[in-house]
Amino acid sequence: MTSSFTMKPSGPFEVTVLVPGSKSLAIRALLASSLARGDSRLVGDVRVRDVEVVAAALRALGVTVSEPDEHGIDVQGADGRFPAPLAEIDLEDCGTGARLLAAAAAFAGRTVRLDGSARLRSRPFGPLLSVLSDLGARIRSAGRLPLTIEGIAPPRDAIAVVPGDLSSQFVSALLLVGPLGGLEVQVSGELVSRPYVDLTVAVMEAFGARVDRAEADRFRVERTGYEGTTYEIEGDASSAAFWLGAAAVSGGAVRVANVDPGSAQPDVAVLGHLAALGCEIDDSGPGLAVRGPARRGADLDVRHSPDLMPVLAAVAATVPERTRIHGAPHLVHKESDRIAAMAAALSALGARVEPRDDGLEVVGGGLHGGEIDPRGDHRIAMASGILGLTVPGVVIHDPDCTAKSYPGFLELLADAAGVA
Repeated sequence: MTSSFTMKPSGPFEVTVLVPGSKSLAIRALLASSLARGDSRLVGDVRVRDVEVVAAALRALGVTVSEPDEHGIDVQGADGRFPAPLAEIDLEDCGTGARLLAAAAAFAGRTVRLDGSARLRSRPFGPLLSVLSDLGARIRSAGRLPLTIEGIAPPRDAIAVVPGDLSSQFVSALLLVGPLGGLEVQVSGELVSRPYVDLTVAVMEAFGARVDRAEADRFRVERTGYEGTTYEIEGDASSAAFWLGAAAVSGGAVRVANVDPGSAQPDVAVLGHLAALGCEIDDSGPGLAVRGPARRGADLDVRHSPDLMPVLAAVAATVPERTRIHGAPHLVHKESDRIAAMAAALSALGARVEPRDDGLEVVGGGLHGGEIDPRGDHRIAMASGILGLTVPGVVIHDPDCTAKSYPGFLELLADAAGVA
């Protein structure tokens, strides 16, 4: 394992790239297909660590799931009930997988013990577990991992009330098990990252679920089960954002060919944010395309696409004006406390950074080399890597943490920039 990576500065570069398939889509599709009647084919290259972890978890639950390869994943559906009578599952750092599997295990499993990394153990699960318990699930936990779930039959046409202000994944987890028995999910308070819930519903509907979304805070899921199907997983917009950010930092031009601007993935919002920072958006061809450099500060609201904060903060660090990135207090509960981790990374390189409860304020310019501890967070490492395209001496420790969503990203970026 490489202990550190130093990105060499490059001049502006032009490149067209393909990114791995969306792990957000792949994990949701894995859950739906594993619970479906019949077989499914998930088409797309999703050989990223989080997807591999969830695929392995489903195998431990007795579902036949192929190893992800460059073409996709094959799943033999278990028709609403995981076959294995007992499973112990290590979700590593995969928060999405852990939360979605907790709900699935409660109503489709036997006895399941879920655990993960030290960071995943520190992330909140309490509101979801409380709702599952109210619905009759038998759960032994202190509100976080590790937890033990004794699966029961799904309740019929139940009502679940869940807070929306901490994580949209709690809502997604409940929705995904809704077709097993019928479920009305009511969201109390503001729903953060609402587009990710819409993404969940879109995946469910692709596998035959019926969801009534007539009200913003209420979802009615019919008792239909899921049907196996062929499902295409498009390129990951979150990963694409770092390539586009590289164009904004270096003054180059980058096109990500396998993510559509009209995608339901929330992070296609990166185009609007980079335009606000002064980049040119090219809509003349397929995919997402940006020409840099970023030229001005901006006010950027990331409440519906919080994963964009690190890359936008990195771009803002190259602009000698103030940029405010806000709207996402739940960033403290990600793979790291992303507000603190990104503030530390940018400060180490000489940017002026003011952490806020819901984001960062950054005044860029005058950057210098420095050592970055990404705190095990793939997005902090990737954001630091794009800054190394213009700042000499950016050393990123634990570069292999990018495997969570984009194995080898730093090396691929260096190769594309001609500095490998």
